[in-house]
Amino acid sequence: MGTKTISGASKIADMPKVDRPREKLIKYGPEKLSNSELLAIILRTGTKGTNAVALAKKVIGKFKDENLPLLNHKDLKDFPPEISNLPFID
Repeated sequence: MGTKTISGASKIADMPKVDRPREKLIKYGPEKLSNSELLAIILRTGTKGTNAVALAKKVIGKFKDENLPLLNHKDLKDFPPEISNLPFID
């Protein structure tokens, strides 16, 4: 089964609207979102069984000791297939 969020939803669409990253961004501004939520908005999509927030947490976890803002597409190609096979990473 997919990765569950704090709300217990495996899909962002299943989360309560107040917990969804885009809605939180609109309502409260970027300073109220976690880095994972902000990156999830940039990623725009998750993978089968893993929503964008969970995927963002994996990205951040992999690069926790490095400078995440310097990440590029080549770096993302070195990720596991669930990340490197996203449609916008070519």
